Amino acid sequence: MRKRRFIVTASCLVLGIVLLLQACEKIVHGYLSDRIFYQVNPFNVVQGQTAVSAALVTDGSTTPLHVTLLAFRDANGHNVDTAFTTPQKITTFSGNISYNDSTEEALRAKLKDSMVQPFNIAETGGRLQFTSATTAVTPGTYVMDISVSNVRGTKVIDSACTINLTPVEFYALPGAPYGYLFDTATAARAYNVPEITVTRDIAGPAVITFKWTDEDGKVFDPAAGEVRTRSGLASFQNWDPFYDVVLTDTAFQFKYPDHVPLFPVFPTAKVGSGTQDGYFCYYVVPAKYVLEPGQDARVGYAINFPNAIGAYYVTIRMVGVHKK
Repeated sequence: MRKRRFIVTASCLVLGIVLLLQACEKIVHGYLSDRIFYQVNPFNVVQGQTAVSAALVTDGSTTPLHVTLLAFRDANGHNVDTAFTTPQKITTFSGNISYNDSTEEALRAKLKDSMVQPFNIAETGGRLQFTSATTAVTPGTYVMDISVSNVRGTKVIDSACTINLTPVEFYALPGAPYGYLFDTATAARAYNVPEITVTRDIAGPAVITFKWTDEDGKVFDPAAGEVRTRSGLASFQNWDPFYDVVLTDTAFQFKYPDHVPLFPVFPTAKVGSGTQDGYFCYYVVPAKYVLEPGQDARVGYAINFPNAIGAYYVTIRMVGVHKK
């Protein structure tokens, strides 16, 4: 009997030691995966335009997941944090703009300046947020490092995402440009779509210059009437009513209000007693200036200029048309 009591007492002692060790063991809460990433990588951003990524893919990590930017590096490995995080002055619309705001004074009354960072990262979830202030950042390829943390701990993710910042493109909108050579008053013979090219001198004056050439690069003379607007249809002047158009022997020149978020600034233009949507502009080269038989060579196009700054040079090459 005395031996049995000893065995029971020893068993209790071992159990007590095990329970004591378990009580001293640190309790780990949550889960932080080694596989946390951005689904879209590289992430493409157009300079001067707003872009927002999806949140990080957390692979089951315990939420909330807190994210901090550690560094931005350029293609040469240099730290460029300040380029993305220093607030820049941008101009935004403070109200709706319409063709009734046809003077520069009326337009300026609906613009406001704000200080905005080119980049922010959402502290929870890690969404990447690029603003129009990226106009101040040099286009190129950048890599960012981040840290993520939750109740489980913290991890550093090097090269978490590659950012391709590309220059803004000035573009013809869907459905334009188009062109026709009219053989009769009722039948049209289509020729190839005109080619539109746009270049910008960001340090130049706030002027948009439109030049028309034939297929071989010969320039039509607006001042001599070799290119003219079409009656009853919008020209670029309807989208830019703020200043008088200047005609030269090579181009139409339009001054525009500088430092506006988008130009044209309204989506519907006033044309005579009616209106027209879609940024479309219509011009014609009279038949007497064209070698091809038929009537007038007519061209329509739509183009806009995001974050309008500086001088723009637009060339419309009329493929299939040859100047006399």
